[in-house]
Amino acid sequence: MRGSLHRIILALVASCLFLVACGPVPAPFRRTLSEKQQAPLVALNIDRGLKVLRVEGLDPDAAQRLVQGLVRNLQARGIVATGNPALERSRTVAGWVVYQGSQQSIYWEMTDATGQLENSFATPVPDFRAGGTTLDDVSEQAATSLQGFLQVPEVVVQQAPTALPEQRLYISTVTGAPGDGDTILPRAARLVFAERGIPLTDDISKATLVLAAEVAVAPLQNNRELVAINWSITEPDGTMIGTLNQEVPVQKGALDGEWREMAIEAPAAISDTIRDVMRIHAEKQLEEAGGRIPG
Repeated sequence: MRGSLHRIILALVASCLFLVACGPVPAPFRRTLSEKQQAPLVALNIDRGLKVLRVEGLDPDAAQRLVQGLVRNLQARGIVATGNPALERSRTVAGWVVYQGSQQSIYWEMTDATGQLENSFATPVPDFRAGGTTLDDVSEQAATSLQGFLQVPEVVVQQAPTALPEQRLYISTVTGAPGDGDTILPRAARLVFAERGIPLTDDISKATLVLAAEVAVAPLQNNRELVAINWSITEPDGTMIGTLNQEVPVQKGALDGEWREMAIEAPAAISDTIRDVMRIHAEKQLEEAGGRIPG
């Protein structure tokens, strides 16, 4: 695999507080995986596609559904798009509800990776009354405008979407962790990723990507230490795709025994990123194969 995909560098800093070694798990770790996953913990350096942000001024639920709809519409047009708010080095699409007298509209801006304005346009605000403008209407209009700015041929929309090459993740070893981390972290990652619907394989010969981790511990002041989990994403032949780095300050010795919920929290925080990388990897494979599924 060559090209920009190999220059993907992923940096994730999860600031967690683990207060006791043997007592009850602190309250921050009692959040469900779905709640944890919503935290914007990931910083991605990917120089392809569009990052779609939530529209300010809309109901949060409607704003999130609009992001999802716009991402789907853009992807259907052959445009790489994601709602991950931490995607860096890519164009950004953001919107605000604006008022002109009694009229409302959404003002959209598309900026480049440096924040420089490239284009702007307006769409109606969703009207949830019967017969009003729907979220689908808004996302369709916005996607059409963005497609024009990016000069993606209209024929892409009319063609049946090309299936992406199948992706399978092989979870390899974890090394250097205190306590039972080397054993429990890979097991927890398999459980979490399977729950999230991430395709896995136990046969590295059938994998398209491999995930491994190295753990290091460094002393901090006040009887604390910093546990760093450095995940690496490679192709089966060892070609580096990217890294994810988690740094977790804990009480000294807190992880010398069982990692418990901590083993779940670590892979849960990177699962959306893993999904994004697998999709981008599949798109790159398809692109390099000239639009044909490699096999």
